[in-house]
Amino acid sequence: MQITKNGDFLKVYLSIKPQDYMNVIIKLQDFINYLYEKYKDEKLSCFKFRFFPSNDAITIRFPSKEQYDEFLNFLDNNKDIIESFDKPNMFMPQDGHGLCVISDEGNSYNDFVSKIIYEYLDYCKNNNLEVSTDEFVHFINNFNCDNNTIVNYS
Repeated sequence: MQITKNGDFLKVYLSIKPQDYMNVIIKLQDFINYLYEKYKDEKLSCFKFRFFPSNDAITIRFPSKEQYDEFLNFLDNNKDIIESFDKPNMFMPQDGHGLCVISDEGNSYNDFVSKIIYEYLDYCKNNNLEVSTDEFVHFINNFNCDNNTIVNYS
């Protein structure tokens, strides 16, 4: 799955186990400092932290594939962060690292969930199909973040 869209941000949502949340935030601060030093003259990633457990407890907006790749490298070198991920959100497409990833066109998590539910129900209606949770998850797994469309769904 391609995960970038030309000119748009890439948005990553992290759900972290409550007992690991503060440790992850501290490590992410180190990564933020690293980005600040490396990309001084460029637009930087934006981080949002919630103070309560949620599917979007940590939201990260990446302005470039390079910064996103830096984050993946950071995760590869900090396996304890990956191990702190809470159950993946079934309403969001995931990348190979288990991150919930969508292109960011200024919309919120709730906008995406609403849109994907509507598109799934519309698809079922237009194709005379029964609605099911398993098929909905399959539908989401075929979401292409590159152009915000469903691909290879049958």
